[in-house]
Order: sequence, then structure tokens, then C-alpha cells
Amino acid sequence: MEDTLSAPPIQTPLLAPTLQGDMLTSSAVFVNPNGVLVADDQSGAWAWIDSSGRQIMKMEIPPDLDGDPSSIHISGRVSNAERFPAVIAHAWLPQPSVVSLSDGQVRVLYSVDQLLTMVGVPGQPLIAFSEIVYQDGAGDANLSVGYTANLQQAVVLTDLADNMPGFAPLPLAVESAQGVPGTVWYSLAAWDTRGAEMLFPISLGLYKANFISGESQPLLGLDRNLQGLSPDRSLAASAAAGFDEDQSLHLHYLDSDRESRFDLKPGYSGAGFAVFSPHNQSVAWLEAGGAALSENGAILMSVRVARLPGAEIVMDLNLEEASRAVEFTPVVRMRPIGWLDEDQLLVEVSGSARQQSALVRMNISAGRISLFSPGRFLAFTYP
Repeated sequence: MEDTLSAPPIQTPLLAPTLQGDMLTSSAVFVNPNGVLVADDQSGAWAWIDSSGRQIMKMEIPPDLDGDPSSIHISGRVSNAERFPAVIAHAWLPQPSVVSLSDGQVRVLYSVDQLLTMVGVPGQPLIAFSEIVYQDGAGDANLSVGYTANLQQAVVLTDLADNMPGFAPLPLAVESAQGVPGTVWYSLAAWDTRGAEMLFPISLGLYKANFISGESQPLLGLDRNLQGLSPDRSLAASAAAGFDEDQSLHLHYLDSDRESRFDLKPGYSGAGFAVFSPHNQSVAWLEAGGAALSENGAILMSVRVARLPGAEIVMDLNLEEASRAVEFTPVVRMRPIGWLDEDQLLVEVSGSARQQSALVRMNISAGRISLFSPGRFLAFTYP
């Protein structure tokens, strides 16, 4: 079954109706995703793929929508193929804004000067977002949380920890408390620092903020470059913040002082993009070196998977194996993007040709690698 829809031009401004608090389920409930939203950059369409890799529905997307995973959230649960998933996204035109794409209608929810990133409760209309607000030529970083039905009333966190020039709060997860915004986890991301040799993001420290009290609690220091947070927020992954230090991946058990470390493979120089399985039975991450992080040498990339809590590495995917799975060459980039369940990991693979990408499925127990779907990852959907 495949349906193709077309979204009309963005209308502005029209707010969605207010949601009642009793319509929301607990944001502390963790379930496996039942599908993936992917972007077909060659056709300008987004497709909803179920967990078996079957395309269910496709929609043509206005070119002014920002098709980046850090700017997209699925705000409703998806249980059948009757409608395209409700999407919250960042749009550039007619003005930079957060918009809703639902039932073929595009509505402006919130105007922004510069949106950095957003994250939401899986399958629910609660998001946290970071933005730069410009006034008199200067930009200030804001971290806000609110329900998509009325983002104009979003709560802004004023007591940001360790405010540093060039860094902005990066929301990683958000929870509700009795129908109101409750807790957000965030790091401090370098938002105006970029470089061709910077494969892994720079996100210093980890904080837990209570939006009711307005207070922030540090969980990791600024000496750690955060590279992942588990779904239940009990585990974090990081590398050293100093580039001249050992860049191996560290796992932090946030409810204790326990810590594990995975040494880098020989010839590799960095690790990051860690993703935890839904119930913390496994963690996957990318290790890279060579031309991926410098101008010299061959590209070195491996997606590694370890079972927890024993931290035993059980599977490893290199660029050559990924290229055979997606049937295009050369593959120049890849990264783990998340888990369908405790056994199935999805890896995004990119070729040298423009707009060439696909998702690879790694079945950990079977030790099998296969093509999951063409396209670029945008978001998971939930039942």
C-alpha cells in the first residue's frame, strides 16, 4: 500500500487548537518505534516507512521546510496508514518559523529569528527548542519548552548553566509533569563553530533543568563532550572535550559514579554519535579517523555495537560492508541513528554523489546487515 500526498504552500499565521492535558499520555512511557520518516532528497518528498522497511505513504514537501533531524518532531502517535504522520518542523519561508504539517495543511506555530534545534516527547505534542534571538545586533540563546498547540506560551528557561559565548543550550530530552512542561535535559553546543574536519558535534556537559522551579542541575562537567543520552536518561556517552586528549567513548551511569570506556580501534582518532537501545540493553556509536577527521590518509569509519551492562562489543560495520548493503559506491559517511528494538539498529549511509543516502539495518543477534530503505533519516514514529 502506498499513497502520495501533496502539502500546500505554508499559510501564516494560524494556530492549531488547544489540546487538553488529559489527552496526553505519560511522557515517561518508553515504547519501540513502529516506523521511520525518511527524506528522498532527489524527489523532494518525505516517506513513512514501517518497521519492516515497507513504504506506507509518501508526501511531497515544500522546499522551504528544513529537512534536518534536529529540526523535526513527530507530534502524534501513528497506528495505521490512513494519514501521514503529524510533523512539527522548521521552515525558512515565508519567515523563519516552527510549523505544523498535518492532514495536508501547513500552519505557522511560532516565529523565530534562528532556530538551532528541537526535541520532543515521542509521539506527543510537547517540544523543547533552542533559538537565537537577535536584538540591537546581538544574539541571545534561549531554551524553551511548550505544547505545539500554543507555542506562543512556551516557557523560557532563564537560569541557564555556564553561559558561554558561542555556545547555546542543546535540548536532548523533555518530559511533562501532570500535563505541564516539567523537565528538560540539555547540553551546551557550539552553534557558531564549524570546520570541515569536525565530524563529531561539540556539546559540552549535561544538565537537567526543572521548568517549574527554573533550576538546572549539572550531571556531567564541561570537560566532557556529550555524544548520546539513553531514552530513560540513566546513561550518557561522551568523549573528552580537549582535542589533544584521548577521544575514546565513555559511558556514564548517571545515578552513580560508575563509568565504562571503549578504546578506539587502531588507526582511529575519534568516537561519537552514540545511540542507546530502547531499554538500554545495547549501545552503538561511530568511530572514525583518516580523511574523515583530517586532510590526510584514507577514510576510516566503523559503527560498533556493545551489549550492556557487560560492555562487550558484539558487532562492527565498516564502510565496505555498508557499501555492499546499499549497492552504491563509494560510501563516504555513515552514522548510527537509532534502534527499532533491542536487536535492530539503523545506520544512515551517504555516498559521494549529491543526495545519495540510504538506511542500513543491523540485526545484532543474527549478525546480519541488509538494506532497510533508500533515503535520509528524519525521525522515528511511535504507535
